[in-house]
Amino acid sequence: MPFIPQQGSTLMLPSQKGFHLHFILTPPLRKRNIERVLLVGITSTKIDPDFTLGEGDHPFIRHKSYINYPKTKIMSVKEIEQGIKATNKDEKISPRQRAEPKIIKRICKGLFEFEDSPSRYKKFCREACRKE
Repeated sequence: MPFIPQQGSTLMLPSQKGFHLHFILTPPLRKRNIERVLLVGITSTKIDPDFTLGEGDHPFIRHKSYINYPKTKIMSVKEIEQGIKATNKDEKISPRQRAEPKIIKRICKGLFEFEDSPSRYKKFCREACRKE
């Protein structure tokens, strides 16, 4: 069964320092015939103690992790699908277990509360979630 990026899906995405778990915060939003989603990752690097996840919040998380709002990103569904099919291990995107709705809600709430969240991501989140 093919992976369908949707709100609550989680993915391991490549980064400069290996791979990090990312949460898809929105349902796909279609603009100019391209479907996109909003993602935020987690990191062990301390960012803001008010925005953390811990063991039990997701099966992949085994210790206190920080929600990496400064690295929030918008990706196209096509880009995610291509990453899942990638054969180069450095470019490979790997789906993980879905997050519980209460965790996605908590992360989304933090996006709006985090002082340095760019307004374009807040706008995208509002628009995508309104279309649900």
